[in-house]
Amino acid sequence: MKWRMLRTSDAADWNKVLSLFSRSDIYFLPDYHRVYELNGDGTAYAFVAEDGDRVLFYPFFLRAIEKVGGEPVGGEWTDIETVRGHNGPLSTTDDPAFLDGAWKQYFAWCDKHHVVAEFTRFNLYMDNQRYIHPSWTVIRHGEAVVLNLDRSEEELWTSYLSVQRNMVRKALSKGLVCDEVPPAEGLNEFRRLYTETMDRVKALPAAYYSDAYFQALCSDLGGMVKLWTVRDRDRIVAAAMFLLYGDRIYYHLAGSDASQRGSAPNNLLLHTVALWGRKNGYRSFFLGGGGGNKGIFDFKASLSRERLGQYIGRRIHNKEAYDRLCAQWMRQKGVSELPNYTFPYRMD
Repeated sequence: MKWRMLRTSDAADWNKVLSLFSRSDIYFLPDYHRVYELNGDGTAYAFVAEDGDRVLFYPFFLRAIEKVGGEPVGGEWTDIETVRGHNGPLSTTDDPAFLDGAWKQYFAWCDKHHVVAEFTRFNLYMDNQRYIHPSWTVIRHGEAVVLNLDRSEEELWTSYLSVQRNMVRKALSKGLVCDEVPPAEGLNEFRRLYTETMDRVKALPAAYYSDAYFQALCSDLGGMVKLWTVRDRDRIVAAAMFLLYGDRIYYHLAGSDASQRGSAPNNLLLHTVALWGRKNGYRSFFLGGGGGNKGIFDFKASLSRERLGQYIGRRIHNKEAYDRLCAQWMRQKGVSELPNYTFPYRMD
């Protein structure tokens, strides 16, 4: 069995490996990972194991653990997290002997790089958690809302819950207008609304993105990124970014003016994108979950009754080091129990 690690600078080789799989997604692309490297999420790698036509591919981020709180860490420890979105491993086979051998090579690399723990996000529609090694703990982590676009405009409209239809009518009656704009052209207004929204909901620091992230998102991913805005006369009151891949649309990031909530700009925005997607041959519109916020989930659920299970995975590579880091964090916080989080030692 041969194996290797690719970097985003090896984009041609990375994409060549991806071409071996019958199904892929935007979340596996080297350019998508490069965007998050520029955001400071770590160093992106893709593990590739090959034995003839049997191939395992697994992209992830390696991150140094330098401090717990303000205290330095004893030792050169790291951890691993997959990119934000829905990815995990890809494999051309379910053969357990091949997969076991491939993962053993991966674990040896992790030991060499002092990996303490790992967090994996799996793809929504590929059921690719079946390729993971049994040493991962796989958890069903809520549901994501998906809207079927493979239907007539009338069928799409009637598939909405009545609250969504009423909110779209309300937005239109108030004169709101939703348009697609070039991402680079609308980026500043989008970022203003997005930042205001994150501030308003008291989002965690991870929900904020760097200048380099947004610039690369708009430039490096090209036509796979779309931006729609909603205007109230000459003022933009809502905006959202979407990712496109194959026949799928993904709701990526969004922001809106709190004073316009009663005018339902977000309802109009998602309806407009759904109509555009249907007209342009897209079959599925992934709206996502609520991130633990019932109000956000209920809003998305008003567009569709269809759901997909979201799965995550956790693996402790070095329990002794992991326990020591967690104990250091617990001592600092004065707590006796760990939160249900893979990397508590990274929490503020």
